[in-house]
Amino acid sequence: LGRARLAAALALIATAITSGAEPRWRLTRQTRLNFYAAAVAHDADGGSLFLSSKDGLYSIDLASMRVGGAIAGVSGAGSVAVSPAHGEIYVLALHDDVLRVVDIASRRVARTFPAPAGFNVFVDASTSDLYYLRADTPTVRVASRVDGRELARITLDGAPSFVLRDPARHRLLVRLADRDLIQVIDTRERAVAVSWPMASEGQSAMGLDERTGRVFASDGRRVVMLDGASGKPLGRFGAGDAVRSIAVDAATGAVEALWGGSRINIARVHDLGIDLQTSVDTHTLVRQLFLDPRSHRLYALATADDARRGSDDPNAPAANALRVSAILTLEAK
Repeated sequence: LGRARLAAALALIATAITSGAEPRWRLTRQTRLNFYAAAVAHDADGGSLFLSSKDGLYSIDLASMRVGGAIAGVSGAGSVAVSPAHGEIYVLALHDDVLRVVDIASRRVARTFPAPAGFNVFVDASTSDLYYLRADTPTVRVASRVDGRELARITLDGAPSFVLRDPARHRLLVRLADRDLIQVIDTRERAVAVSWPMASEGQSAMGLDERTGRVFASDGRRVVMLDGASGKPLGRFGAGDAVRSIAVDAATGAVEALWGGSRINIARVHDLGIDLQTSVDTHTLVRQLFLDPRSHRLYALATADDARRGSDDPNAPAANALRVSAILTLEAK
């Protein structure tokens, strides 16, 4: 897309098909970034996003949508995790065996220690342990957030494809790519406690209702609602294609599922199950969804082409286009 075409697409009011008294969702804002985000960590308590890129680590205040400058001392950033309780961000290097711990208040690197390159890092808020997982290995590494010392290794029954944190219940849920399973890690025991049957068709995504513990998992062109204690299916709703990201608003019972690159289906949980309410088209390529539990706004990490060196004609193909990211804001009106 050329720059003018990108601006026009992002400025469109999202097309929504609603049923009943469901609020109409609208795309109310787009915040264009001057970099491509490799990974994102969402601090729901602090109302911030932390985004890694080859140039470093950036922050976005969701209330003002102000983008903070690159944090000094961080470059070639890959996977990123945040611990609001400790006021820290954990940034794993893309190509080096090192993890940098950034103090959020000072925006400075507080300490550095060895860590496995090419992995994804997660922090468990209930134990403060770091978890390293990678899609091509069934081995989960558990390390200290203080000094990086390895504390345990956990062997899964297959390769992980998605990780969902649930610190209130001291667990980490791991979806497997090559087995029809969700494996639940007890973070106090640092071991797999139970496995739930779950089809692995299509892309892998999960979301959590933090109040009830219910888990929402993609199943091809559907989202299945699972009981948080037993993993038993309680209901499902459809999407037009494979679901790639899920966000859950525990206060309102809304469940948002991204599919087809740009469309978001929004369902509502009720006493008897879950029903599809709305379908929204963002008119641009979206990679991931985030839900602000305070404002109930939905944020979407979008990917676009920056054609500053291309044609001003919105219908012309981008010349020498660069991939950049944008944050879309959607609100129920």
